[in-house]
Amino acid sequence: MTRFDAKGGVLLRLRLLYGRRENPAWREGNGGIMGFWILAILTGGASVAMLAAALLSRRDGRADGRMDEASDIEVYKAQLADLARDAERGVIGAEEAERARIEIGRRLLEADRRAGSAHLPGDSPRWANALALVASAALLLGGGALAYTRLGAPGYADLPLTERLSAANSLRENRPSQEEAEADMPVWSGPPEGTDPEYIELVTELRAAMRERPGELQGQYLLATHESALGNYIPAYQAMAKVIEIKGETATDRDYAQYADLMILAAGGYVSPEAERLLTRAMARNPANPQARYYSGLLFAQTARPDLAFRIWRDLWESSEPDDPWVVPLRKDLPLVANLAGVEYSLPELVRLPDAADILAAEDLTQDQRLAAIAAMASQLMDRLAQRGGEASEWARLINALGILGEQERAGAIYGEARTVFALRPQDLALIDQAARSVHVRLPEDPVRGPDAATVEAARDLSEAERNAMISSMIDGLEAELMAEGGSVDRWAMLLTSLAKTGDTARAQAALDAAVAQFAEDGAALIVLNRAAASVGLEVTP
Repeated sequence: MTRFDAKGGVLLRLRLLYGRRENPAWREGNGGIMGFWILAILTGGASVAMLAAALLSRRDGRADGRMDEASDIEVYKAQLADLARDAERGVIGAEEAERARIEIGRRLLEADRRAGSAHLPGDSPRWANALALVASAALLLGGGALAYTRLGAPGYADLPLTERLSAANSLRENRPSQEEAEADMPVWSGPPEGTDPEYIELVTELRAAMRERPGELQGQYLLATHESALGNYIPAYQAMAKVIEIKGETATDRDYAQYADLMILAAGGYVSPEAERLLTRAMARNPANPQARYYSGLLFAQTARPDLAFRIWRDLWESSEPDDPWVVPLRKDLPLVANLAGVEYSLPELVRLPDAADILAAEDLTQDQRLAAIAAMASQLMDRLAQRGGEASEWARLINALGILGEQERAGAIYGEARTVFALRPQDLALIDQAARSVHVRLPEDPVRGPDAATVEAARDLSEAERNAMISSMIDGLEAELMAEGGSVDRWAMLLTSLAKTGDTARAQAALDAAVAQFAEDGAALIVLNRAAASVGLEVTP
């Protein structure tokens, strides 16, 4: 009945936004946000003004600097002219004149270089400087604002952890009720288009019947199921409320989780305080209930506690299998919640643990490979149940696997523990009992029959020959019973091992062949028989 559909991600985002807008920190933060933006704009404006001063102003010392360099050049040129005249008149020698000319030429080149490099920002065309100023201002002001809106939290004042937690608690305590949330939802417009008219008529008849017989448990459960299938969630959860009322103290975690599920669907994906109370009751009965865990995480996501939502959803994801119904919304929303919680988290790939029946049916595996694969699956499943608990179906899978492996003692211990865990849940007990029977793990009310206490006591007074005759008679009786009527795999295993130990291997082999014929389609039973046969040296069936 649960619907974990694609709109869950949208609903989560809407509720996160709702929580933010309704958060007191948001409202209080808005009061001082104007001052923040004014300060930011003034700071940016001052930076732009300094850039403008550097780019657009002309410096007074620029002309003086260039005049100094030009004066030096003229002096060096005059010196070269005077040197040439002195050399012509013979005032100085040729070598001395050459050295002086080279030195003056070097100084002239250096002065010319200094004059050419004396270029200041104000020398650029004004249009180029103006363009550079506009680009710098756009980068400084626009880029800063964009970065803040993307990476920052506009609208929030600085909040220490204690105030954030207090605001989240206030949001959770003051959020709308179920009735208020339903009032915002559109009225049910009728069955979905294309629904079979006969089905609609049957549901109409069921409604009428439940009005006349409101105390009928099965009828109310069916009404909740079928109203939900039609999208009529308010009558659906009202019917589920009747189911819990009728069951009283025997109501299970699945009953409460289903009731909460229908209320949440009726509110458009919003977890109301009323739905939260139902989830609490479901978790009190079974903390591993996945439906209740999913919605508990959604509750925290909707009330500004992504850290708690992340922890719940991460554990749920890592204990799920790919075809679980909550995997689709978690795949979309768990990374979002992790990001809001400030955690770097990558979704690990989910791997479905195969059933023992799937492994036995694998044609490309040998018998030893099948058993090794079943043992690995059982080990993983046992670790999962030990760490997080699980549903009755998972306990049943473990019992089934251990039974196939021939670990009857461990399977019996797990079976006994499962019966304790699910003692108040008859449907789950039936599933577990069926799993135990399928691999011939004995139920408390179905022990293997053997000699009674009186027979054992009487055997103590018999001679060895008389005891052997008595054992032989018991074996003959068991053989006749099984050959005529068949029986459980345990009794067949008892017969063939008893015959083999008495040395009558021919009869033991015949008993094995008959048992194999009876359990030809039961892979688990064949494994039990083969193990028993191998233990006494009989020919094992392929």
